[in-house]
Amino acid sequence: MTQSTQDGCPAGADRQFFDVHGITVCLTGSHRDVLAEAKKEFRFFCSQPTFNPAIRLQVVKKDGLNPARAHPVGTDLDPGDEVHWINREMATVLNIPRRRADLFLSSSSPVDAAVVVLFGIAGFLLSLNLSLQDRVASFHGASWEKDGKALLLLGKTNSGKTSLSYVMTGHGFSYLSEEDSFVRQTGHETFQVLPYPRRIRIAEAVMALQPALRRLPHDKSLIDSLDEKVFRIDPRKESGTVPLKGVILLDNGAETPAISIERVSKTEGLFALLAALEKVSVSGSPPNAWEDLKRRNRSAFAVAKSLVDSLSVRRLKYSIERDFPQLPGVIADLFEAE
Repeated sequence: MTQSTQDGCPAGADRQFFDVHGITVCLTGSHRDVLAEAKKEFRFFCSQPTFNPAIRLQVVKKDGLNPARAHPVGTDLDPGDEVHWINREMATVLNIPRRRADLFLSSSSPVDAAVVVLFGIAGFLLSLNLSLQDRVASFHGASWEKDGKALLLLGKTNSGKTSLSYVMTGHGFSYLSEEDSFVRQTGHETFQVLPYPRRIRIAEAVMALQPALRRLPHDKSLIDSLDEKVFRIDPRKESGTVPLKGVILLDNGAETPAISIERVSKTEGLFALLAALEKVSVSGSPPNAWEDLKRRNRSAFAVAKSLVDSLSVRRLKYSIERDFPQLPGVIADLFEAE
């Protein structure tokens, strides 16, 4: 059995602690490059060691990983564990009841890819803890802040959420998230966005296609990530929770001659928000995790329903290839008009 230190993390390894919206995360492991990059990713959440952290993440070097196997060789699984393969170089073992995850990496796995996975795992466990404390939903979407108000943008993959999150920093907006947006209901018709920003990653091919992205002044470094080369950019600023002002549904590929904006019905808006929720399948989880996951999903549904009943939801139709240079101005004007 692995020995633990007084702070609840495994002994004999480097440890880092992060306080994310009142929830303490302990990150530990022997892969110092991954831990160093993770510290940069979580830099707005760093904290002092804390006894018995709520979430524990561990990075484990392990060559010879093979997705054909049921689990990484040499690991002991307990009834609360789920094994998830990312690719032949990475696997995670997630224990929902214990709020613990081990990330297994081969020596050939890019460091940046490991950090992306760690940030996502932490985001899932954070949203689970937050949902059980309060009415919180985690949306797959971007969120930005300007003048003390937040805007939530939801859209399918390739709708431009990440690129827009970067370019909007040149239009007076601060970047809160472009992947996992946590929304907390604070009253009958009031909501807050809880920042969870990671460094932005834009594919080399996307950067080459959009001059507006290349002209922005932030430092950009070209690195290897999951399956491609990406420019890693850090336009983040420290931010607290921000009241939510409105929701925009990004509709890329619309067959319209120009950009168009329309208010959607409550029914249509609810379906769109439910589709964007980071939902969790209960059926594939261990029995002792079912109740937590069901409560998380119920909390998320309740927040989505209240959002549609309380705030305006608009659809923005466009073609990303044709209209990208005009989109920031259109979104800024729409934000001011809300």
